[in-house]
Amino acid sequence: MSFNNLGIAKECVAKALINDIAKSYDILGFILEKKETNEKATQYLKKSLEIKFKKLNIDRFRIAWSFHYLASAFKNK
Repeated sequence: MSFNNLGIAKECVAKALINDIAKSYDILGFILEKKETNEKATQYLKKSLEIKFKKLNIDRFRIAWSFHYLASAFKNK
């Protein structure tokens, strides 16, 4: 294995971990919104979107779902 491949592997792992964190925030926000703790839900959903915009080159579909969950939490405040 060359060092070039190792660097690419490290980058992929880092992006995967960041993606998992963003997904976790989405899930927490969704659960909190369903439990009607919308203030906390909006905090987690905003964190997810912040990560997706700043750290990940993520597809529009997943960003749209995050906005959908966030709008739902705001609507039910």
